[in-house]
Amino acid sequence: MTSSPPEGAAGVMAGTANVMPAELVSIHRALRAADLARARAEWARIYPLMDAIMSAPFIPAIKAAVNATGLSVGEPREPVLGLDAATTARIASLVEAMRSH
Repeated sequence: MTSSPPEGAAGVMAGTANVMPAELVSIHRALRAADLARARAEWARIYPLMDAIMSAPFIPAIKAAVNATGLSVGEPREPVLGLDAATTARIASLVEAMRSH
């Protein structure tokens, strides 16, 4: 018999992990260490970018964010459309802000 975690999920396929892997691992480690203050502080630092990605069409937003990290993954394939220039620029700016912290 296998046991399930008391709440939530046992895992996740996180598109945002392609953009901020170290940050998400750090938050996970803080939570595993019961360091809620550190986890909250780190989440507050990445939340603006996370919110921007989750507020836009997801696949184009992830691709825009990954492109902004310097890893060229191109644009979404049709029929999925890319983001408008303003949203792409906002995501790129937030990626830069997160990376410079």
